[in-house]
Amino acid sequence: GGLWKQRPEPGFRARDWLLWPVEVPLSSMLALRREMTCVSDSLVRRMFSTDPGEQMAAVRRWKEAVAEDPEAVVEASGLVYRWATGLMGMATVRPQVYKAAIDLLMDMWLHMQNEEISMTDKEAQVVLPALAERVGHRLPALREATKELLQRAHKVYPPAAVATIFFQRLRSKNRRSAGDLLQLLCTIETSTGATPRGRRDVGLLLQLAAEKEAAVRDGAVQLLRALGTAVPEDLLRAAPAAVREAVAP
Repeated sequence: GGLWKQRPEPGFRARDWLLWPVEVPLSSMLALRREMTCVSDSLVRRMFSTDPGEQMAAVRRWKEAVAEDPEAVVEASGLVYRWATGLMGMATVRPQVYKAAIDLLMDMWLHMQNEEISMTDKEAQVVLPALAERVGHRLPALREATKELLQRAHKVYPPAAVATIFFQRLRSKNRRSAGDLLQLLCTIETSTGATPRGRRDVGLLLQLAAEKEAAVRDGAVQLLRALGTAVPEDLLRAAPAAVREAVAP
């Protein structure tokens, strides 16, 4: 069926959207549903259904829309990002629905990359922290899919800004996510040189380089090595001997 009740006008994506929490409560999803005034009623019903089949149908319809009318989907991306990350954050979400939501975002970002369109700051603050928090998913297939998507983030948003958001999530309780984010930060550093280099940032990496979790420890060491001379000598001297030895050239 049709997607739009009224096609989003140019400038729609610049609306002053409310900031979106990483862990999305039901009240926020209900409020988002009321904002879907440009989307057809039948699609909205599927988008906010608790039935996995209806949710899958809604994601598929949005994926079709990216192929058919990508400019309109980009204009409505503030809505799509909030809905997709809200769906992924539901405790009852099925793995296949989660994966489909990741694939939808990948389709959007591929189009944006090809057309050299960047995310707005508000859009990035919605989607990147939510994905960064969930990248260490307990299911390997969803973990890899999320990581693959986030490897493209610096193609649709300034690399330094992406790296800053990733740094902010390194203290996540999910240490798998922290390890994966350190790998992603290494990719950003080696390809763009845009990793944060402030004393606080480097100090955090030195702390993480002494962590028990192997993936976090190894990722921090790898990133510190990539930063090289950007690591202040006094901070390095104050680090444990094992860390100093690990990051030495």
